[in-house]
Amino acid sequence: MDGNLAPAYGFIGLGQMGHGMAKNLRQKICDRKSGKILSLSSTTSTPLVLEQFIRDFSSSWTIIAAQCQREVAEIADVIVTSVPRANHVKELFLNPQTGLLAAQRRTPN
Repeated sequence: MDGNLAPAYGFIGLGQMGHGMAKNLRQKICDRKSGKILSLSSTTSTPLVLEQFIRDFSSSWTIIAAQCQREVAEIADVIVTSVPRANHVKELFLNPQTGLLAAQRRTPN
């Protein structure tokens, strides 16, 4: 994260609990700064949930619907996850193709 730029946030899991958490992140943290990117990935909800969140909350800053968790890790400086079970957490982090730990490390600008 560049000290001169606001951090990009990533959020994974827009289920029952995660949707409210992502909404609060969008409304409280991100409104105080400019130049935000929130990348979203949903491990358990449908693409319609992602599309609706983007429609509802993308008026003043960029929201990207990531294709997988790895993509969130490649974009975001800060990542919040909200998944329901231990097996989801394991898959989220450890999947060799799509997991957070499979992301390529970004180099500072």
